[in-house]
Amino acid sequence: MNSNIEICLEELGARPDDECFVRCVAVSGGQPGLALDRDGLVRWMPEEETTCHGLWVSGDGRLMFYGAEAPGAVVVERRARTQAAPVGQPVVLLDQDLLRVGDRQLRVHIHGETEAMYEPERLTRSAIRRFFQAATAAAALTLGSTALAAGPATDATAGIGAPDPIEVRRRPPRVSPRKRLDCTVIKQYVKGGKLLVRATCTSVKKLRVGQYGTLMGKSGSTISKGTVKITAIKGNALRLEATQRSKKSKATKVRFWVSR
Repeated sequence: MNSNIEICLEELGARPDDECFVRCVAVSGGQPGLALDRDGLVRWMPEEETTCHGLWVSGDGRLMFYGAEAPGAVVVERRARTQAAPVGQPVVLLDQDLLRVGDRQLRVHIHGETEAMYEPERLTRSAIRRFFQAATAAAALTLGSTALAAGPATDATAGIGAPDPIEVRRRPPRVSPRKRLDCTVIKQYVKGGKLLVRATCTSVKKLRVGQYGTLMGKSGSTISKGTVKITAIKGNALRLEATQRSKKSKATKVRFWVSR
C-alpha cells in the first residue's frame, strides 16, 4: 500500500504575523486529495479537479506536481534551475523546491511519509517552528541523532553544489486505480471532545482499521474538517473517529477510496 506524504507549503512574501504555512498531506495517486487552484490557493478534494493542479504521491513514493490546463504555466524552481510544469506530465518535487503559480510563490517543505490523512491546516510561523522542534525531538529519540532541521531551511542552507535536475515524468510509475466506496452514516456523537461516527457499508471487504475516509453531505459535497479514521469493523458496520472535527455535522455518508 502506498504511503501519503506530509508536507508544508510556505507562502513567501507574507507578513511575519500571517498564517503563512499550510500543513497538509499529499495522498497516494489514484484518489482525490491535495490541489492548488489557478491562483495558487490550496484546495482539498476540489469538486472540479480538472481546473486544479494536483499534488500527489507516485507509485514509487515521490511527491509529484501535476499541472492542469491554465492561462499560465506553473514554474518549478530548484535554486538555479527552473522548469515549466507541462500539462499532463507530472514533475517530481524535492524539499525546498519553489512553485510559482501566477503571482503566488510557495516553498515546499517535505516532512516524510505518513499514514495519516487530513485537510490542509494554516499555521503561523511560531506554530510551525514548534512543529519542527517536536519532529526533531521525536526523530532524535527514534534514530539517536537529529534527523530534521529545527525549522524550515533557508536558501543559504538549502544545499551545497549544483542542484539536482528537475525531473519530468514522461511515463510515471502506474498507481493502482481506485474506486469510490460510500457508506451510510447512521449515528454521530461526541465523547471526550471527539466526534465519533457509526456507519454501515454494502461491503467492507477492502476496508481496514486505520483507513481514512471523508464525511460527505447530502448534496455530495465534502464536510469541512470531515476526515475520519476507522477504529473498528464489525460485520458491515464501521466505527470511526474524526481527526479534526469535534462537533456533529450534516454528513449522510462517509466516502472511501479503495483499490479496484
